[in-house]
Amino acid sequence: AEMRRRIWAIITPIVAQSISSASDAALASFYQVAAEEAEALAVKDPKACEAYLKGETGGFDPALLSASWQERELAATAELIRTSGSYAGQPVEQKDVEAPLMQLLLAATADGFTAAEFRNAIEFKLDAARNCKGMILFLKSLQSLSEPGRSALLRFIAQRTAALQKLGKQMISGG
Repeated sequence: AEMRRRIWAIITPIVAQSISSASDAALASFYQVAAEEAEALAVKDPKACEAYLKGETGGFDPALLSASWQERELAATAELIRTSGSYAGQPVEQKDVEAPLMQLLLAATADGFTAAEFRNAIEFKLDAARNCKGMILFLKSLQSLSEPGRSALLRFIAQRTAALQKLGKQMISGG
């Protein structure tokens, strides 16, 4: 685990730069793996799940994730790096993602969140279990969006959201 952390410490800046310019498919895969790993951690320990999602490497034991999860994570990370620079579009603006954001909010309310609770959960302002549940719902709901909304929202998040960039750093440094 220590060797893995050292290796990923070198790669982390590369991934952080790649997130905003990776291909849509690589970005979707990366966030899908993140959702699945968070879900696996949530079953074992909600606080570990929350630490993972917040990018706190000391907050969970990477051994909680199986070797197969870690292999999938490495493959998604490699694809994210490999496709770096393939996005040639203009930055995605808030107005461009209003419809997909509404779809995420509808999914959240169907799962028992109010709009305010969902926002608080993805900003890590609730208890660990609720934060983890909200972020998993957020990441999984992203995957279920249709195109072009999904790609626009994934790109918007990659460009603008520090919390999910921390997630990317967490995935490669300790997941």
